[in-house]
Amino acid sequence: MWAEARLGQGNNTEAARFINFIRRASGGLDSVTNLGAQPAATILDQLLKQRLYSLLYENGHRWIDMRRYGRLGQLPVDIPADKVFSSMPVNVFEVNARQ
Repeated sequence: MWAEARLGQGNNTEAARFINFIRRASGGLDSVTNLGAQPAATILDQLLKQRLYSLLYENGHRWIDMRRYGRLGQLPVDIPADKVFSSMPVNVFEVNARQ
């Protein structure tokens, strides 16, 4: 979250530093060299990749992240007839319960 906040503030160097910290501390991975000098879109790609693996089985974070950045079209569709919704559907029984 710190990396995402720094990236949103335009502080690419700090965002890259936090991403590399998570890579080393949580995954035992090497740092991505020269990440802070990359464009914001490249850093965001790396951030979303790290969030994908960090929150892999945590109930829909991937969809929320991709929606927040307008990237729902990049989500894989496992079954061709499936659809990636741009908002979460609300069950009719929940709508009726409010009335």
